[in-house]
Amino acid sequence: MKAQLALSLAALALMVNTLSPSGAAFASESLDQGMKCYKEKNYQEAKKYLEQAAKKDPKSWQAHFYLGHTLMSLGRVADAKYQYETTKRVSNHPGVKAHCDKALAQVTAYYSKMKPAPVLKKTASAGGGGSDEDEMNSGDEAKKEGDKKAADAAPVDKRAAEIKAKRDAILNKAKEECDKIKKEADAQIEQEKNNPNMRFRNPDGGEGISKAREAEIKKEAEDKCKRIMGDAENRARGYR
Repeated sequence: MKAQLALSLAALALMVNTLSPSGAAFASESLDQGMKCYKEKNYQEAKKYLEQAAKKDPKSWQAHFYLGHTLMSLGRVADAKYQYETTKRVSNHPGVKAHCDKALAQVTAYYSKMKPAPVLKKTASAGGGGSDEDEMNSGDEAKKEGDKKAADAAPVDKRAAEIKAKRDAILNKAKEECDKIKKEADAQIEQEKNNPNMRFRNPDGGEGISKAREAEIKKEAEDKCKRIMGDAENRARGYR
């Protein structure tokens, strides 16, 4: 299943190249090296370079997208899923999002294959049919197989849930901090508008602080939020 999934993702990777600027080289040397190693199926080296590229430029959808493929090829399904979801967040290109959806569908299909098999129920034997004992044995075998698959899948699912919860907590905390900063900026603007010493007569005849001052306060808040969210995304991505 992993081999088939890796093959399907490799096809997606080749298709997504058409979304990059024609003839343009990627800005990041790490990204170039990572993609080269990925295409050569040197996944451990590709992972190293692509993680570097994503850290240098958290908004690079190429780095996250190919890192997702690489992690999937290494069997790290939960981490790959996170990278595809991150790609969708940092890219506004509908084609990129569509390819991510296809990759996430492959992840879903992978997990569905790991679900326990249904247990056969005991039924009354009919003339010429199998005996109750045969059906019970068949049900027992199916149950054992299902239990084994469930046991194998449980650690992966539990770890994936823990990773997602931790990453969500980091990002949510950062968003809350940014909301607070923006509210404080709005409050500062209102305070300065109401301060007689800082009033400014605008060309339209109204009074208040200058447009430049208001823009300065808002930009300062936005810059802080960008730094906070960038740092949070790096920390979330590094949690494994």
